[in-house]
Amino acid sequence: MVSYYEDENLCSQYVTDVKLSFGSKRKKLLKELCKFKTAAADEFWREKIRDESYLPYIMMCRSNEFSDYLANRLNDFLERLISGMNPSDAVNEAYFLLHTCLFKESDKLFAAYGRLASKYKLITDMGIGWASDDIISEKSQPDFLYARYLLERDIDAESSFFSFLTDTLILTMSYAIMLDKDSETVTDKVKRLYEDYPDVFAPAGFFAYFIKDNYAAYDKFSYLMKDPVDYPKLMWVLDGLDYADGKYAQGSPTAFFAPDNEKVHFTIDIDDLDIRWYEFLAYKTLSDTESFTVSDPFFIPLFCRKFSAQLFGMINPENEQAMKICSDYFKKSAVIAANQVDFAGLRVCGLIENDEDIIQLCMDIAKRICEGKQRYCYMSLFKFFSDTDPETVAEALSQVTAYIEENEHSEVLAEQREAFLTEAHNYLNGESSAFTPDPHR
Repeated sequence: MVSYYEDENLCSQYVTDVKLSFGSKRKKLLKELCKFKTAAADEFWREKIRDESYLPYIMMCRSNEFSDYLANRLNDFLERLISGMNPSDAVNEAYFLLHTCLFKESDKLFAAYGRLASKYKLITDMGIGWASDDIISEKSQPDFLYARYLLERDIDAESSFFSFLTDTLILTMSYAIMLDKDSETVTDKVKRLYEDYPDVFAPAGFFAYFIKDNYAAYDKFSYLMKDPVDYPKLMWVLDGLDYADGKYAQGSPTAFFAPDNEKVHFTIDIDDLDIRWYEFLAYKTLSDTESFTVSDPFFIPLFCRKFSAQLFGMINPENEQAMKICSDYFKKSAVIAANQVDFAGLRVCGLIENDEDIIQLCMDIAKRICEGKQRYCYMSLFKFFSDTDPETVAEALSQVTAYIEENEHSEVLAEQREAFLTEAHNYLNGESSAFTPDPHR
């Protein structure tokens, strides 16, 4: 059965409609035409190749013909890199070419990706990336693409060659599955890339396996997840994983496309999630914090923040086992990390049932502070629990203040300690204080 976006007759009708339309309707039809992989679409884009107004659409079209053309461009680019290319020219050309690869998936293009991966050291040693503010030249890019570069920089998008290529592969897979949920063509190609170049394409390969069968993905990648260097590379892929409205979904990185640089983010529904992902994220994170020898009281909160946010998005009230794991995690992370998301996790998991629970949390954090393992975080705690009874706030601050004055004398936290004690005493003495609830909240 021919899929919707491979139907020649349907595509031909879109081509006709595009030719007869104007303005916003024409733009909408052009975006739709980009989704087709047919001879009629190839012919249409071929006729427009020299018209710069169509370049934003050609860059996002799924045409195998243009995909093959890009493969040739990438092969030529690699040869010139090997021969010795001006670094600035290399970066600007790489930026243009990789953006043009978005949503394309021909065999020749994936073969070109493999050749690039075979020269991974050369490309990384040359430092091909665009993290520096002035590395992408406005003169070297079409206006819409330079504007896109500025937008990507604002959201801290990936900016090294292979990291950006990974995002391109993930976006291409997500888009293909969004258009045809049963599609496995591009995921199979990414899996083969991973098998041939595991050190280069592990994150993209992980995504390809995960979105098709996250149970099998856990088995396949568990050995990498034990490696302290490799597992963060895989975990960032799951940043978009969450549970909402009774189902799990995996999100793609953010991208911009079309002439107006529309911001897009694709999501793929996941039927069920292996409980081992909860166990890994929760217990691996907590286990790692216990093994750290870093004395900086700011380190663990920063380390945990990402994992806490990940688990918070995955909280599933319908899964008793998952809820227990999340509860176990947030009971501890709220004390050892004390980030806003940890407090939110406590509340959603039903672990803050009364004001006495807040007092106990404050004292547990105070003990960590006095052990030199935690920074002061009471302001963010009380702001989060803004409905806490003022008498409870006073009781908590009274106990914590007395404990800290007796036990905490570190130089590292001296500035924070002085600020906390000043505001706490002001509150307890009925004076204006940072702990005074905002009447407008």
